Amino acid sequence: MSQEAVFPAKQVARMLGVHRQTVNRLARHRLLGCYRHCKDREVLISRDHLLKFSATHPQYFGGRPYENLMRLLDDEKLCSKLAQLPRREPNNGKPVRHIESGKIYASGRAAARAHFISPDSVCYCCRGYNATTQAGRFEYVYPD
Repeated sequence: MSQEAVFPAKQVARMLGVHRQTVNRLARHRLLGCYRHCKDREVLISRDHLLKFSATHPQYFGGRPYENLMRLLDDEKLCSKLAQLPRREPNNGKPVRHIESGKIYASGRAAARAHFISPDSVCYCCRGYNATTQAGRFEYVYPD
């Protein structure tokens, strides 16, 4: 009789290169099956649950090191396939232009930091809810 492999959420997060809160949130929303360790409330995830999750959500596993995937999934064919997928890039927002100066910022948050105003005011201005902010007018930059 073989014992089922179980990993703590902290180890799964480290192997996948994501925050532990991400793994806990996936488990809490029942996307990633888990067991809760009652004593210290640690989330434990079985290899079977990880295999099912990797089949339905490969974007979390794409581009990760093959060795890490093998430790978690223990399936050579699946791990090599997942390791070749592109790595999921974080969404850093849309580029924003300050109309008065013409300067383009990587995101509304970056523009807000540069002008010492609220990121919400930049967003509202770009969406047309407000005409201006304390620092002037902003607009989204769309690629041609």
